[in-house]
Amino acid sequence: MAVSIYRICVLLALAVVCSFFTVHAGKTICVPRCTDGGPSIRSRRDLQELDRELLRRGSGALPSDGPARFRGYDLDELAAAATRFRRTLYGDNDIDDPMDVSHLPMGVRANIAGVVAIMQRSQLNEKVTPTLLMAETTAATAENLCPRERFRDQIVAAQCTGYLIAPDLVVTASHCFKSNNSGSLRFVFGFEMTKSGPKREYGEGDVRHGVIAYRSSPCLRPERDFVVYQLTDADDNSFPVSHRPLVRAKDVAHSGDRVYMLGFPLGTPLKYSRNARVRAMVNDVFFKANLDGYDHNSGSPVFSRDHEIIGMHVRGVKALFNSCGCERSTACPNNGCDGEDATHISHLPSIADIRETIRRIKEDGYEPPTGDCEREHCDSPCNSQLF
Repeated sequence: MAVSIYRICVLLALAVVCSFFTVHAGKTICVPRCTDGGPSIRSRRDLQELDRELLRRGSGALPSDGPARFRGYDLDELAAAATRFRRTLYGDNDIDDPMDVSHLPMGVRANIAGVVAIMQRSQLNEKVTPTLLMAETTAATAENLCPRERFRDQIVAAQCTGYLIAPDLVVTASHCFKSNNSGSLRFVFGFEMTKSGPKREYGEGDVRHGVIAYRSSPCLRPERDFVVYQLTDADDNSFPVSHRPLVRAKDVAHSGDRVYMLGFPLGTPLKYSRNARVRAMVNDVFFKANLDGYDHNSGSPVFSRDHEIIGMHVRGVKALFNSCGCERSTACPNNGCDGEDATHISHLPSIADIRETIRRIKEDGYEPPTGDCEREHCDSPCNSQLF
């Protein structure tokens, strides 16, 4: 009788403990509640083992063929466990606010001055001096981020990332903007975190207007994916010294090259994504790298270790996934997942060619085609030519 009472007490205790957990797929195991589901990862060795299992599952292997400790979890739960330990996309945590990076390389700081946040004018109050950034929505609200996601409490304002190739020319990804109408866009320099929060005040020259000058056709050459805007209120004489064009690399990227990226992931203030390498040269148009990127990183310049632009981020793996009602960052081993795609900078037209296009537009009274510029609408006038 004493043994039976003891067993009942043990079972009751287990029931109390498991009331804080959910049973996975009817199996006789206790798994943490939804927000903390997945196997326990307590060391680098655990993480390496989990990375191998993620790669194995991603190739279509059955859970029953893998390590016993992972068999009771699906792919989403395994990815969530890796994310909680790592909190990033590829490998270790490599996305930071520049102000939080000790010994930030001078070349990185110099390049930050040439990176621009492309925003809707509704985010700004341009009727006052200095111009005020009015955005209040946080990444947590905009993306429904889970509680432990990094940067969730920062505001979102950038629609995409751009960069200067000349004092009055900004490049970004074509897919960011489906129309040639740029009247509602503003090109904002200096959108960064400071010790007191996001930069809110912008002086003369920090907020620019622009008109479309050159767009790659998503129908004729869909993989190129770039658009060039001319800043209408900028010229070589009036542009602030702090905003200088970035240097284009003379050589192309090679597999194994170290690279880094500057941009506005999820629309948050500028981030420095480092410690990445080129994985593969897919073709003569773009390459793959294990850069940590999110939505709104499109158009972000990718730099060589010499701080020259070698590419532009245009697409990548789905950066967030739904985990029990909120969004988590996708976790990938450094050599896992599909990688992030970047267009070779050599496929961007020369500044001379872009200037010639602008000249023709002005002299001929030519207006850039209007309409939907998406690939799904190749009969649209917007996609009738590469201009």
